[in-house]
Amino acid sequence: MQGVEAIATEIDRRLEAVRPTGSPNPITAADLREWAAEYLRHHDDVTARHPDLAGCPHWNLWMRTELDGNSLFAVLAFWPHGMDFYCGIGDADEVRSVSVNESNDDPTAVYEALRARFAIREEPLRLDRRAAEAWLGRPRPW
Repeated sequence: MQGVEAIATEIDRRLEAVRPTGSPNPITAADLREWAAEYLRHHDDVTARHPDLAGCPHWNLWMRTELDGNSLFAVLAFWPHGMDFYCGIGDADEVRSVSVNESNDDPTAVYEALRARFAIREEPLRLDRRAAEAWLGRPRPW
């Protein structure tokens, strides 16, 4: 299992690798962890109202937009066995269009659609359940 600091370092490295040179709008592992916590609290509320969704795969995308319309985006996909992280860059409106039109219950389809249209330099970082829970600071189900 990867340590929490090693995971954060790898996420930061990947985010920095795709961030446009000179961009004042970075995303960091700490940002992503905070945003994921908020997203997962919302997801908890949804699954409380719709218990049939508990344990189903889901994902979320966050992005920071540049003045020229390009965006750095980061995605976390949540699976019963763990979590995937990947990031890339693309036109903000196009990224939003792809992410809005993909099924919320199929993280693989979202990855394939984004990868087909935008610069995603690396395969997803795959974390097993224990490593993902440690990095997120969240031992509860998602």
